[in-house]
Amino acid sequence: MRLGDRVIHWTMDICDLDGLRKTWKKRFDCVFHLAAQPISPLSRTAPIETMAINVDGTANILRRMRETDSPRMVFASSACRHGIPPHGTCPLRERDASWPGQYPYSESKRLAEGYIEASNSVKSRIARFGNLYGPGDRHFSRIVPRIIRQLLRAEPLRLSRGDGTAVLDFIYVDDAVDGLVGLARSFQNDRMSATYNFGTGQPLCIAALIEQISIAYDGHARRATVPDHPSEAPVEKHLDASKARQVLGWEPSTHRVDGIKRTVEWYRRNLNELHHLEDNDISALLEARPNIWAELSPAGAGVCR
Repeated sequence: MRLGDRVIHWTMDICDLDGLRKTWKKRFDCVFHLAAQPISPLSRTAPIETMAINVDGTANILRRMRETDSPRMVFASSACRHGIPPHGTCPLRERDASWPGQYPYSESKRLAEGYIEASNSVKSRIARFGNLYGPGDRHFSRIVPRIIRQLLRAEPLRLSRGDGTAVLDFIYVDDAVDGLVGLARSFQNDRMSATYNFGTGQPLCIAALIEQISIAYDGHARRATVPDHPSEAPVEKHLDASKARQVLGWEPSTHRVDGIKRTVEWYRRNLNELHHLEDNDISALLEARPNIWAELSPAGAGVCR
């Protein structure tokens, strides 16, 4: 029997507590909280909506867990909750400080983590991820699907916000899922700490990432043009995942070259059939599609940047 045949699927809006109560009536051994507004620039365009989804929605899930006596949660958080770290502070450890972020998204993840940590009736594990990538991501404001789409459409490669010198870590989606499952299994030991970083430990700059994507596409390295006035300053942000390795036995199993190749091939097969969740001009998108929140954060199924 396929896993899909054993899954009961409900559609719920985490911002609607009454709706959650009408649909979510049973106790679950473990809740994986992945729902979010996951796009950093979109959080600046619509900060109130972002906070409503990421913070108030998390509070609603915690409330419903208490009401149904569901005791455990695994929450998908982000390296972005640290904000913009000063030069020389990376790799970031779980207990490291947070700094002001460039987007409200960072604060939304900090506040959501705070709600979870303060909930005495729900045992929690928090997974902080680097930048996720892989097949199935329909958020084309993210760098990996954005560059792949430009290649497949024979468009000039171009960056929209930065100059390509930002240094980040990129973790393949399968490795992120392994981390979430590992955290769910870790509840067997109640004395374990709550928060774990997940990253490859192999950060690289955006310009180098674009070259790797281009080589995976057709064997030729390319560079992308940068905006005349980048809206994002260069940043270095990556995580120390040594605790996840030592305590959970977690290791990223997908080499970036292989992960990028698989991702390029998935988009090559599926790009024309995809429903694109946002355009390059997010402000224009919000004006043209006022109901985008229902599309960007379908009940319980978000993607964490």
